[in-house]
Amino acid sequence: MKRKRIVLGIIHTSLGELQWIVPYFYCLSKQDKNLEFVLLFFSKSVFSKAQSEEAHLKEFSQIGRVIHKKDILPFLLSYRKNIVAVYKDFWPIHRHSLASAIRFCCPKATMYLYPHANAIYSLDGTVEKKDDPVLISKHDHECFDYLLLNTQCDIGYWRLRVPQNVLKIVGSPAYQSTWTDKVRETASVKISSIKRQSEGKKIVAVFTRPADSEFLDPNDYQYLIRSIIEVFVSKREYFLVFKQHPREDSTYLLNELKEVNNSSYCLSDISPMHLCSEAYCSISFWSSTITDSLAMKCPAVEFFRYHQRGNDKWYPIKGSVKEYKSFYSVLGLCLAASNKQQLEMAIRNLEKNRDKLLSQQMLAMSQVFGNELRLESLPERHEKLATPTFSDWLRVAISTVKSYF
Repeated sequence: MKRKRIVLGIIHTSLGELQWIVPYFYCLSKQDKNLEFVLLFFSKSVFSKAQSEEAHLKEFSQIGRVIHKKDILPFLLSYRKNIVAVYKDFWPIHRHSLASAIRFCCPKATMYLYPHANAIYSLDGTVEKKDDPVLISKHDHECFDYLLLNTQCDIGYWRLRVPQNVLKIVGSPAYQSTWTDKVRETASVKISSIKRQSEGKKIVAVFTRPADSEFLDPNDYQYLIRSIIEVFVSKREYFLVFKQHPREDSTYLLNELKEVNNSSYCLSDISPMHLCSEAYCSISFWSSTITDSLAMKCPAVEFFRYHQRGNDKWYPIKGSVKEYKSFYSVLGLCLAASNKQQLEMAIRNLEKNRDKLLSQQMLAMSQVFGNELRLESLPERHEKLATPTFSDWLRVAISTVKSYF
Protein backbone atom coordinates (compact mmCIF):
# COMPACT_ATOMS: atom_id res chain seq x y z
CA MET A 1 0.00 0.00 0.00
CA LYS A 2 1.32 3.42 -0.99
CA ARG A 3 2.26 5.61 1.95
CA LYS A 4 0.60 9.00 2.32
CA ARG A 5 2.66 12.06 1.57
CA ILE A 6 3.84 13.65 4.82
CA VAL A 7 3.65 17.36 5.69
CA LEU A 8 5.94 18.36 8.57
CA GLY A 9 5.36 21.50 10.62
CA ILE A 10 8.06 22.80 12.98
CA ILE A 11 7.07 24.69 16.12
CA HIS A 12 10.18 26.61 17.07
CA THR A 13 9.78 29.05 19.97
CA SER A 14 6.20 30.34 20.30
CA LEU A 15 2.50 29.52 20.52
CA GLY A 16 1.99 32.13 17.79
CA GLU A 17 3.43 29.60 15.35
CA LEU A 18 0.88 27.00 16.45
CA GLN A 19 -1.95 29.50 16.01
CA TRP A 20 -1.09 29.87 12.33
CA ILE A 21 0.03 26.42 11.23
CA VAL A 22 -2.73 24.34 12.82
CA PRO A 23 -5.56 26.19 11.01
CA TYR A 24 -3.50 26.03 7.79
CA PHE A 25 -3.00 22.27 8.12
CA TYR A 26 -6.67 21.83 9.02
CA CYS A 27 -7.77 23.67 5.85
CA LEU A 28 -5.17 21.77 3.79
CA SER A 29 -6.49 18.45 5.12
CA LYS A 30 -9.93 19.30 3.73
CA GLN A 31 -8.41 19.90 0.28
CA ASP A 32 -6.09 16.88 0.05
CA LYS A 33 -7.07 13.62 1.77
CA ASN A 34 -3.80 11.93 0.86
CA LEU A 35 -1.69 13.93 3.28
CA GLU A 36 -0.40 12.96 6.72
CA PHE A 37 0.36 15.85 9.09
CA VAL A 38 3.11 15.85 11.71
CA LEU A 39 4.00 18.64 14.15
CA LEU A 40 7.53 18.73 15.55
CA PHE A 41 8.06 20.73 18.76
CA PHE A 42 11.60 21.96 19.31
CA SER A 43 10.77 23.31 22.79
CA LYS A 44 9.39 21.36 25.73
CA SER A 45 8.18 24.57 27.39
CA VAL A 46 6.23 25.67 24.29
CA PHE A 47 4.63 22.22 24.10
CA SER A 48 3.67 22.49 27.78
CA LYS A 49 2.03 25.89 27.13
CA ALA A 50 0.21 24.43 24.14
CA GLN A 51 -1.16 21.68 26.37
CA SER A 52 -2.43 24.31 28.83
CA GLU A 53 -4.15 26.27 26.08
CA GLU A 54 -5.38 22.92 24.69
CA ALA A 55 -7.47 24.18 21.76
CA HIS A 56 -4.97 23.94 18.90
CA LEU A 57 -3.40 20.64 19.95
CA LYS A 58 -6.82 19.07 20.40
CA GLU A 59 -7.97 20.14 16.95
CA PHE A 60 -4.69 19.01 15.41
CA SER A 61 -5.00 15.56 16.98
CA GLN A 62 -7.95 14.95 14.64
CA ILE A 63 -5.75 15.26 11.54
CA GLY A 64 -2.20 14.46 12.63
CA ARG A 65 0.32 13.58 15.31
CA VAL A 66 2.95 15.32 17.42
CA ILE A 67 6.63 14.41 17.74
CA HIS A 68 9.50 15.93 19.73
CA LYS A 69 13.25 16.45 19.36
CA LYS A 70 13.99 12.96 20.67
CA ASP A 71 12.02 11.57 17.73
CA ILE A 72 13.72 13.51 14.94
CA LEU A 73 16.41 11.04 13.86
CA PRO A 74 14.25 7.87 13.84
CA PHE A 75 11.41 9.80 12.20
CA LEU A 76 13.62 11.06 9.36
CA LEU A 77 15.26 7.68 8.83
CA SER A 78 11.83 6.10 8.43
CA TYR A 79 9.88 8.77 6.57
CA ARG A 80 12.21 11.33 4.98
CA LYS A 81 11.46 10.19 1.43
CA ASN A 82 7.72 10.63 2.02
CA ILE A 83 7.98 14.19 3.35
CA VAL A 84 6.84 16.56 0.60
CA ALA A 85 6.77 19.81 2.58
CA VAL A 86 8.41 21.29 5.66
CA TYR A 87 6.91 24.39 7.31
CA LYS A 88 8.76 26.62 9.76
CA ASP A 89 8.05 30.07 11.22
CA PHE A 90 9.55 32.95 9.27
CA TRP A 91 12.21 34.19 11.68
CA PRO A 92 15.63 34.18 9.99
CA ILE A 93 16.83 30.74 8.95
CA HIS A 94 20.45 29.89 8.12
CA ARG A 95 22.21 26.91 6.63
CA HIS A 96 23.58 25.72 9.98
CA SER A 97 20.21 25.65 11.80
CA LEU A 98 18.44 22.46 12.82
CA ALA A 99 15.39 23.33 10.70
CA SER A 100 17.61 23.68 7.63
CA ALA A 101 19.29 20.35 8.36
CA ILE A 102 15.88 18.65 8.60
CA ARG A 103 14.80 20.18 5.31
CA PHE A 104 17.93 18.96 3.48
CA CYS A 105 17.52 15.46 4.95
CA CYS A 106 14.15 15.28 3.17
CA PRO A 107 15.14 15.05 -0.52
CA LYS A 108 11.65 15.64 -1.98
CA ALA A 109 10.52 18.38 0.41
CA THR A 110 9.63 21.97 -0.38
CA MET A 111 10.46 24.37 2.48
CA TYR A 112 7.83 26.98 3.37
CA LEU A 113 8.30 29.70 5.95
CA TYR A 114 5.04 30.77 7.56
CA PRO A 115 3.87 33.83 9.57
CA HIS A 116 3.98 34.32 13.31
CA ALA A 117 0.27 34.26 14.22
CA ASN A 118 -1.67 36.81 12.13
CA ALA A 119 0.45 39.88 12.73
CA ILE A 120 0.48 42.73 10.21
CA TYR A 121 3.99 43.91 9.31
CA SER A 122 3.44 46.90 7.05
CA LEU A 123 0.93 49.06 5.22
CA ASP A 124 2.67 49.08 1.85
CA GLY A 125 1.64 46.32 -0.52
CA THR A 126 3.44 47.65 -3.60
CA VAL A 127 6.27 45.69 -5.19
CA GLU A 128 8.16 48.30 -7.22
CA LYS A 129 11.04 48.80 -4.81
CA LYS A 130 14.17 46.82 -5.65
CA ASP A 131 15.43 44.09 -3.35
CA ASP A 132 17.86 45.40 -0.75
CA PRO A 133 20.85 42.99 -0.62
CA VAL A 134 21.88 44.18 2.84
CA LEU A 135 18.57 43.27 4.45
CA ILE A 136 18.10 40.18 2.31
CA SER A 137 21.39 38.83 3.65
CA LYS A 138 19.75 38.42 7.07
CA HIS A 139 17.76 35.47 5.64
CA ASP A 140 19.64 32.63 3.98
CA HIS A 141 17.21 32.15 1.11
CA GLU A 142 19.05 29.05 -0.08
CA CYS A 143 17.49 27.23 2.88
CA PHE A 144 13.85 27.74 1.92
CA ASP A 145 11.66 27.94 -1.16
CA TYR A 146 8.73 30.19 -0.26
CA LEU A 147 7.61 32.67 2.37
CA LEU A 148 3.84 32.63 2.95
CA LEU A 149 2.09 35.91 3.85
CA ASN A 150 -1.28 36.67 5.44
CA THR A 151 -1.97 39.82 3.48
CA GLN A 152 -0.88 41.98 0.56
CA CYS A 153 -0.02 44.68 3.11
CA ASP A 154 3.01 42.70 4.27
CA ILE A 155 4.84 42.75 0.94
CA GLY A 156 6.28 46.18 1.76
CA TYR A 157 8.05 44.77 4.83
CA TRP A 158 9.18 41.41 3.51
CA ARG A 159 10.36 42.51 0.06
CA LEU A 160 13.28 44.19 1.91
CA ARG A 161 14.23 40.95 3.64
CA VAL A 162 13.77 38.17 1.10
CA PRO A 163 13.76 38.03 -2.72
CA GLN A 164 10.34 38.99 -4.07
CA ASN A 165 9.99 35.82 -6.12
CA VAL A 166 9.67 33.69 -2.95
CA LEU A 167 6.72 35.68 -1.55
CA LYS A 168 3.31 34.02 -1.73
CA ILE A 169 0.16 35.63 -0.33
CA VAL A 170 -2.10 32.86 0.94
CA GLY A 171 -4.36 34.76 3.36
CA SER A 172 -4.94 33.96 7.02
CA PRO A 173 -6.07 30.34 7.59
CA ALA A 174 -7.33 31.12 11.10
CA TYR A 175 -9.77 33.68 9.69
CA GLN A 176 -11.46 31.37 7.18
CA SER A 177 -14.96 30.08 7.89
CA THR A 178 -13.60 26.51 7.79
CA TRP A 179 -11.64 27.31 10.95
CA THR A 180 -13.86 29.90 12.67
CA ASP A 181 -16.83 27.52 12.40
CA LYS A 182 -14.70 24.87 14.09
CA VAL A 183 -13.81 27.32 16.86
CA ARG A 184 -17.48 28.17 17.45
CA GLU A 185 -18.38 24.48 17.65
CA THR A 186 -16.04 23.98 20.60
CA ALA A 187 -16.18 27.44 22.18
CA SER A 188 -19.20 26.90 24.43
CA VAL A 189 -17.50 24.00 26.21
CA LYS A 190 -14.15 25.73 26.56
CA ILE A 191 -15.60 28.98 27.86
CA SER A 192 -18.36 27.46 30.02
CA SER A 193 -16.51 28.01 33.33
CA ILE A 194 -15.91 31.67 32.45
CA LYS A 195 -19.59 32.15 31.63
CA ARG A 196 -20.52 30.67 35.01
CA GLN A 197 -18.11 33.02 36.77
CA SER A 198 -19.37 36.06 34.84
CA GLU A 199 -22.94 35.45 36.06
CA GLY A 200 -24.54 37.03 33.02
CA LYS A 201 -22.24 40.07 32.84
CA LYS A 202 -20.76 41.24 29.55
CA ILE A 203 -17.42 39.52 29.00
CA VAL A 204 -14.51 41.79 28.07
CA ALA A 205 -11.47 39.92 26.73
CA VAL A 206 -8.24 41.68 27.77
CA PHE A 207 -5.08 40.70 25.88
CA THR A 208 -1.77 41.93 27.31
CA ARG A 209 1.90 41.56 26.45
CA PRO A 210 5.01 41.85 28.65
CA ALA A 211 7.19 44.91 29.05
CA ASP A 212 10.45 44.63 27.14
CA SER A 213 13.33 46.74 25.88
CA GLU A 214 11.99 47.04 22.33
CA PHE A 215 8.23 47.59 22.31
CA LEU A 216 6.80 48.41 25.74
CA ASP A 217 8.38 50.41 28.55
CA PRO A 218 7.80 48.89 32.05
CA ASN A 219 6.22 52.13 33.31
CA ASP A 220 3.84 52.18 30.35
CA TYR A 221 2.99 48.53 30.95
CA GLN A 222 2.02 49.27 34.54
CA TYR A 223 0.02 52.33 33.49
CA LEU A 224 -1.97 50.31 30.95
CA ILE A 225 -2.78 47.56 33.46
CA ARG A 226 -3.84 50.03 36.17
CA SER A 227 -5.96 52.04 33.73
CA ILE A 228 -7.92 49.01 32.52
CA ILE A 229 -8.70 48.00 36.10
CA GLU A 230 -9.65 51.56 37.11
CA VAL A 231 -11.95 52.04 34.11
CA PHE A 232 -13.88 48.84 34.72
CA VAL A 233 -13.82 48.49 38.52
CA SER A 234 -16.94 50.62 38.88
CA LYS A 235 -18.73 49.12 35.86
CA ARG A 236 -20.58 46.23 37.43
CA GLU A 237 -22.12 45.08 34.16
CA TYR A 238 -18.73 43.87 32.84
CA PHE A 239 -16.57 40.84 33.60
CA LEU A 240 -12.88 41.09 32.67
CA VAL A 241 -11.05 38.03 31.37
CA PHE A 242 -7.29 38.61 31.27
CA LYS A 243 -5.41 36.54 28.71
CA GLN A 244 -1.71 37.22 29.15
CA HIS A 245 1.06 36.62 26.65
CA PRO A 246 2.68 33.19 27.18
CA ARG A 247 5.98 34.83 28.18
CA GLU A 248 4.39 37.43 30.46
CA ASP A 249 4.85 37.31 34.23
CA SER A 250 1.53 37.65 36.09
CA THR A 251 2.97 39.08 39.33
CA TYR A 252 2.19 42.75 38.66
CA LEU A 253 -1.29 42.07 37.32
CA LEU A 254 -2.24 39.88 40.28
CA ASN A 255 -0.91 42.47 42.71
CA GLU A 256 -3.06 45.20 41.09
CA LEU A 257 -6.11 42.93 41.24
CA LYS A 258 -5.78 42.26 45.00
CA GLU A 259 -8.24 44.96 45.94
CA VAL A 260 -10.72 44.13 43.16
CA ASN A 261 -13.74 41.93 43.82
CA ASN A 262 -12.87 38.57 42.30
CA SER A 263 -16.42 38.22 41.00
CA SER A 264 -15.58 40.80 38.34
CA TYR A 265 -12.53 39.20 36.70
CA CYS A 266 -10.53 36.07 36.04
CA LEU A 267 -7.28 35.02 34.32
CA SER A 268 -7.50 32.44 31.56
CA ASP A 269 -5.33 30.29 29.25
CA ILE A 270 -8.12 29.85 26.69
CA SER A 271 -7.18 30.69 23.10
CA PRO A 272 -7.96 34.27 21.97
CA MET A 273 -10.44 33.22 19.30
CA HIS A 274 -12.38 30.91 21.62
CA LEU A 275 -12.54 33.66 24.22
CA CYS A 276 -13.71 36.30 21.73
CA SER A 277 -16.50 34.06 20.45
CA GLU A 278 -18.43 34.90 23.62
CA ALA A 279 -17.04 38.36 24.41
CA TYR A 280 -18.82 41.71 24.22
CA CYS A 281 -15.57 43.34 23.09
CA SER A 282 -11.82 42.94 23.34
CA ILE A 283 -9.16 45.26 24.69
CA SER A 284 -5.71 44.48 23.32
CA PHE A 285 -2.24 45.77 23.79
CA TRP A 286 -0.45 46.01 20.42
CA SER A 287 -1.09 42.49 19.11
CA SER A 288 -2.68 40.36 16.40
CA THR A 289 -5.36 39.46 18.95
CA ILE A 290 -7.08 42.55 17.52
CA THR A 291 -7.83 40.70 14.30
CA ASP A 292 -8.39 37.41 16.16
CA SER A 293 -11.21 39.25 17.90
CA LEU A 294 -12.72 40.50 14.64
CA ALA A 295 -12.55 37.02 13.12
CA MET A 296 -15.05 36.00 15.80
CA LYS A 297 -17.22 39.10 15.19
CA CYS A 298 -16.12 40.77 18.42
CA PRO A 299 -15.31 44.54 18.22
CA ALA A 300 -11.75 45.50 19.11
CA VAL A 301 -10.15 48.28 21.12
CA GLU A 302 -6.39 48.73 20.99
CA PHE A 303 -4.95 50.16 24.22
CA PHE A 304 -1.24 50.86 24.01
CA ARG A 305 1.46 53.48 24.57
CA TYR A 306 4.00 53.85 21.79
CA HIS A 307 7.56 55.12 21.84
CA GLN A 308 10.22 55.55 19.18
CA ARG A 309 11.86 52.17 19.61
CA GLY A 310 10.44 49.44 17.42
CA ASN A 311 8.82 52.01 15.15
CA ASP A 312 9.33 50.03 11.93
CA LYS A 313 6.19 48.18 13.09
CA TRP A 314 4.36 51.44 13.91
CA TYR A 315 3.05 54.35 11.93
CA PRO A 316 4.09 57.92 12.87
CA ILE A 317 1.23 60.37 13.38
CA LYS A 318 1.50 63.13 10.79
CA GLY A 319 3.28 66.21 12.14
CA SER A 320 4.67 64.46 15.20
CA VAL A 321 8.07 62.94 15.87
CA LYS A 322 7.00 61.29 19.14
CA GLU A 323 3.49 59.94 18.55
CA TYR A 324 2.69 56.74 16.74
CA LYS A 325 -0.22 54.54 15.70
CA SER A 326 -0.27 50.86 14.94
CA PHE A 327 -1.05 49.46 11.52
CA TYR A 328 -4.23 48.03 13.06
CA SER A 329 -5.45 51.52 13.91
CA VAL A 330 -4.45 53.06 10.56
CA LEU A 331 -6.24 50.26 8.69
CA GLY A 332 -9.46 50.80 10.66
CA LEU A 333 -9.34 47.46 12.48
CA CYS A 334 -9.86 48.86 15.97
CA LEU A 335 -10.72 51.80 18.16
CA ALA A 336 -7.43 53.26 19.39
CA ALA A 337 -6.66 54.54 22.90
CA SER A 338 -3.36 55.43 24.57
CA ASN A 339 -4.51 56.78 27.94
CA LYS A 340 -7.22 56.15 30.50
CA GLN A 341 -9.52 58.93 29.26
CA GLN A 342 -9.37 57.67 25.68
CA LEU A 343 -10.12 54.13 26.86
CA GLU A 344 -13.20 55.38 28.72
CA MET A 345 -14.32 57.20 25.56
CA ALA A 346 -13.83 54.08 23.46
CA ILE A 347 -15.97 52.00 25.82
CA ARG A 348 -18.72 54.64 25.81
CA ASN A 349 -18.55 54.69 22.02
CA LEU A 350 -18.97 50.93 21.95
CA GLU A 351 -21.91 51.06 24.33
CA LYS A 352 -23.71 53.49 22.02
CA ASN A 353 -22.67 52.20 18.58
CA ARG A 354 -21.42 48.61 18.97
CA ASP A 355 -23.11 47.18 15.86
CA LYS A 356 -22.06 50.07 13.64
CA LEU A 357 -18.46 50.00 14.85
CA LEU A 358 -18.27 46.22 14.44
CA SER A 359 -19.60 46.51 10.90
CA GLN A 360 -16.92 49.10 10.04
CA GLN A 361 -14.14 46.99 11.56
CA MET A 362 -15.34 43.85 9.76
CA LEU A 363 -15.30 45.69 6.44
CA ALA A 364 -11.71 46.77 7.09
CA MET A 365 -10.88 43.18 8.03
CA SER A 366 -12.15 41.84 4.71
CA GLN A 367 -10.18 44.48 2.81
CA VAL A 368 -6.94 43.61 4.60
CA PHE A 369 -7.13 39.81 4.64
CA GLY A 370 -9.54 39.00 1.82
CA ASN A 371 -12.16 36.29 2.08
CA GLU A 372 -10.44 33.31 0.51
CA LEU A 373 -7.51 31.16 1.55
CA ARG A 374 -5.18 30.41 -1.34
CA LEU A 375 -3.78 27.02 -0.38
CA GLU A 376 -0.59 25.78 -1.95
CA SER A 377 -0.96 22.54 -3.92
CA LEU A 378 1.83 20.29 -2.71
CA PRO A 379 3.73 18.45 -5.46
CA GLU A 380 4.80 14.83 -5.21
CA ARG A 381 8.39 15.98 -5.03
CA HIS A 382 10.42 19.19 -5.08
CA GLU A 383 11.62 20.25 -8.53
CA LYS A 384 15.21 20.10 -7.29
CA LEU A 385 16.15 17.22 -5.01
CA ALA A 386 17.86 18.27 -1.77
CA THR A 387 21.20 16.70 -0.95
CA PRO A 388 22.02 16.47 2.75
CA THR A 389 25.59 16.78 3.96
CA PHE A 390 27.24 14.81 6.73
CA SER A 391 26.86 17.93 8.90
CA ASP A 392 23.07 17.90 8.38
CA TRP A 393 22.73 14.35 9.66
CA LEU A 394 25.19 15.04 12.47
CA ARG A 395 23.16 18.07 13.58
CA VAL A 396 19.97 16.01 13.57
CA ALA A 397 21.62 13.18 15.52
CA ILE A 398 23.13 15.50 18.15
CA SER A 399 19.79 17.29 18.69
CA THR A 400 18.06 13.92 19.11
CA VAL A 401 20.58 12.71 21.68
CA LYS A 402 20.69 16.01 23.60
CA SER A 403 16.92 15.99 24.04
CA TYR A 404 17.24 13.02 26.40
CA PHE A 405 19.30 15.06 28.89
